[in-house]
Amino acid sequence: MADKGDPPLRVLVVGAGSGGRLSIAAVVDDAGYELAGIADRSVEAAAAAASDLAPGTPTFTDVGQALADLRPDVVCVSTWAPSHREITERALAGGVRGLLVEKPLAGTMNDARAVLETLESQAVPVVVPHGLMSMPAPLHLLEEVRSGALGRLLNVQIDCTGWDLINAGIHWLQFAVACLGDDPVTIVECTADVSTRTYRDGFMVETAAVSTARTTSGVRIEVRTGDDIEVASPTGTSIAFTGERGTAVYQPWEHEYRIDTGAGENVVSRPPGAQPTGHRLYLRRLHEQIAAGTTDYAIPRQSLQALEIIRAAYLAAREGGTVTLPLPEDASAPTGSDEDWFPGEVHVPGSFGRDGRSLPPPRTTPPGGSS
Repeated sequence: MADKGDPPLRVLVVGAGSGGRLSIAAVVDDAGYELAGIADRSVEAAAAAASDLAPGTPTFTDVGQALADLRPDVVCVSTWAPSHREITERALAGGVRGLLVEKPLAGTMNDARAVLETLESQAVPVVVPHGLMSMPAPLHLLEEVRSGALGRLLNVQIDCTGWDLINAGIHWLQFAVACLGDDPVTIVECTADVSTRTYRDGFMVETAAVSTARTTSGVRIEVRTGDDIEVASPTGTSIAFTGERGTAVYQPWEHEYRIDTGAGENVVSRPPGAQPTGHRLYLRRLHEQIAAGTTDYAIPRQSLQALEIIRAAYLAAREGGTVTLPLPEDASAPTGSDEDWFPGEVHVPGSFGRDGRSLPPPRTTPPGGSS
């Protein structure tokens, strides 16, 4: 929050979709900020977001014009991932003091690395909202795993239905990376089915996939994703940690998790209470960094690591082999006919494919059922 007498930081939100609306609502709710404008290439989307959340807010269809006219202190980049690098660089050129960039950081590994490297080189604070990293229950679980409550970590199992590796894995793998600490992933394998030609959020994605990663110490991370895989969770997602002395299971976005270290299963509840979560918490953290002249790139770096694992998994699926990390550079765009489908590559708007956002809800298996 702003110190008494300090003017609020002026914010431009670029992108009026779901992520942008979360930022708009958080800005309006925080006295340390002032919503200066909303930019979206869709006149209707920008106008609707302003009408619903912040009546009277200026709207723009041109980001450059919005930056020039408003000269904001903070820019929230909430557009589709392939546009993140350009918007971030334009915001930095305009002298912004801080940024919020939605995940994934960019549409390619090269662009994502460039975004973070530029921010770090200029010492500009950035936050990358990851919901699990703002909720008390999963954060408490993270600390339990890292402190050795389960003994030496052996395996992380992630199951997610109704989504895909790039759009869902960027959440869950970031959380896994945070739990791993200084034990980096070095080997990635993946098998993916693309038979239904599904696309979501600007990317070609898989119908179903099994991705496996191993860390330097041998921890195994397995991720099952797909349009309609069965998951033993009413939320459609389950994250299970197995260590030498026990197991823990969390179902996003619940306020509790189950842990068993040999003396019977225990349900640990950590409701948020008065603590802000989501974009409200991240924007508060950004305000604190700007006010103090500090930076904290821990979560952005974890987000980049998660994106690298995802990129490696898609490369492994495409090439039919094992991919070793770190990736030296982003692979060249694949070549082939218009009928080819490469998960993780940008989907051209209006081209063929099945819109994954319009699919009916997938099946889930109640806890205790088979998966």
